[in-house]
Amino acid sequence: MDNRNIYFSIIVPAFNVEKYIHRAISSILTQSFQTFELIIVNDGSSDNTTSIIKEYAKSNKKIIVIDHEKNESQHIARMNGVAAANGKYMEL
Repeated sequence: MDNRNIYFSIIVPAFNVEKYIHRAISSILTQSFQTFELIIVNDGSSDNTTSIIKEYAKSNKKIIVIDHEKNESQHIARMNGVAAANGKYMEL
């Protein structure tokens, strides 16, 4: 997606949420408003969250994945997502 066309950035911190991440990502991707990017910050997950996120990212160019090797806190994850955002507006 051309960065100039991104109206808003959705930032999702994720830590060991394999049970819920499918539903969260699917819900965001099925919205009718399409000029967005989805930034998922994997904050050192030790379950299957990482592989689930990467699988979605392979098939959808709107998804940006930021990987932390260790858990750094939800606050740091959100701030790293904000730093990577290209949208005119952000949803945290």
